[in-house]
Amino acid sequence: MPKRKKKIAVLFAAAHQAYVQMLKGIEDYALQQPTWTLNVNPEPFINLAAPSLKGWNGDGVIMRLMNKSDVGTAKSLGLPVVNIGGVMLDTGLPSVNADQHAMGRLAAEHLLERGFHRFAYYGLKNTWFSDRRRDGFMEVIGKAGGECVVLEVPNSVSRRQPWHIWVTKMERWLKNLKPPVGLLAVHDARASLVVNSCQNIGLRVPEDIGIVGIENNEIVCEFARVRLSSVHTNNRQIGFEAAAMLDRLMIGDPPPTETLLVPPREVIPRDSTDIIAVQDPHVADAARYIHEHLRDDFSIDQLKNVTGISRRGFERRFKECLGCTPLQYISRARVGRAKELLSDNEHLPMKHIARACGFSGTQHFRLVFQRLTGMSPAEYHKANKNKRIIRFE
Repeated sequence: MPKRKKKIAVLFAAAHQAYVQMLKGIEDYALQQPTWTLNVNPEPFINLAAPSLKGWNGDGVIMRLMNKSDVGTAKSLGLPVVNIGGVMLDTGLPSVNADQHAMGRLAAEHLLERGFHRFAYYGLKNTWFSDRRRDGFMEVIGKAGGECVVLEVPNSVSRRQPWHIWVTKMERWLKNLKPPVGLLAVHDARASLVVNSCQNIGLRVPEDIGIVGIENNEIVCEFARVRLSSVHTNNRQIGFEAAAMLDRLMIGDPPPTETLLVPPREVIPRDSTDIIAVQDPHVADAARYIHEHLRDDFSIDQLKNVTGISRRGFERRFKECLGCTPLQYISRARVGRAKELLSDNEHLPMKHIARACGFSGTQHFRLVFQRLTGMSPAEYHKANKNKRIIRFE
């Protein structure tokens, strides 16, 4: 006897790239469930509220709770409901969200690896996710002994404060920063505004200010006046985990008592942080050589020769400036490039990826990759590859 079909409602609007990715993650999970039928919100720009499900004969709901009224109605439906995304901090319902704190930490680690010692955060006032991104950023900066200044602005442009007024305030703040500075903006759109303001007031990106955004919105990042580095927020995995949570609720598991936080994937490096911001010209030359010759098989002695100083002095100065040995830096850079190739290519053989990243062979590649990431290249590829899009009626 065939199993009864389960009807799942997905109510959030998917016009924004982040929610498109979450929907893909839900679809990824649904593919593994032959009894599932997804009923996807037909309005790409409108979040359907819980009252739209009154009288619906379904089995479970994934939605984006926007306010207390939504929460009350969702609880009255008599169906398992999973809240997805981060509009409300505490809903009292099972929820899956991005780990905002970890996003800030990841951005700080990226800027520290680039050699920055002074930092800035550009965020939003009275906005919980901005606060957590800021706190994660400043936590890592503080542990590293760095300085960080903060500018927080209203969440939206009010009618009583035209756009140009708060942009002028931001440019005044930027002028007071002492370059070079590594800056995190609360999200990509604000990071793009910082790029524009820097260019308007004569600050170079990334030479004076290295900028990181959050969300990895490819349209914003790729078409900014300087291509933006950004934290990949792993939204597809958020969607997958929300669907898995709903599945557990529908078979009778008790609801979780805490929000499930999905960590960000990585920083996607682009032109806005394509610099080694260290004062020591010898170390800067060496780091630049590493990134320009990643696919080449070069020794530490060859790298040292770029600087024209003794090996002992080179290694000491390198560690003082970048907090690691030259060999550790090379390994991180090669693994970073490998992660890009593993995410973007469906059929590229491992031996070709190893060669493109300067590893002596596939075995060496696997060992170094496993040590730095905690997973094999094949496992990373499976978790992060660009999967095909499947539509559900």
